[in-house]
Amino acid sequence: MRHLLIAATALALSAGPLTTTAAAQAHPPLTSPTWQANVGAQYAALLDSDSERVRADALGHIQLLARQQPDADLADTIEPLLALYETDRNDALRMAAVAALHALGDSAGMERLAELAQNEPSPTVRRVTNAALRDHSAALSQREARALTYRVR
Repeated sequence: MRHLLIAATALALSAGPLTTTAAAQAHPPLTSPTWQANVGAQYAALLDSDSERVRADALGHIQLLARQQPDADLADTIEPLLALYETDRNDALRMAAVAALHALGDSAGMERLAELAQNEPSPTVRRVTNAALRDHSAALSQREARALTYRVR
């Protein structure tokens, strides 16, 4: 059943984007606990697809879900995103993986990304990665400063 669902999702994604940003913003939240618990594993499988188009669509959807569905469990996508960053031949997909990791905001994932970036051969990918890492670090610093402010009061 799971493979059928993944295949159907891949087919739908390869046919074109499921939603536009405007349509996704107008769509009611996907609050099903089952959906929230399984969406990460489904997208993790799509990131491993042989189809560049499927991987690209999955990357875009992960970014969108990370921002608009904070209850969705996307933790299963972190390792596949890092693997895609490390091994994919398409620099555009690798930069999209950086954007997805940044949107997820997982500190352990970003730390691993920083390690991988040290050996990054592409100056463009390295520049995008470093910008995402700086932004993540700044966001953490702001959160820590706010937390400290709350504790002091």
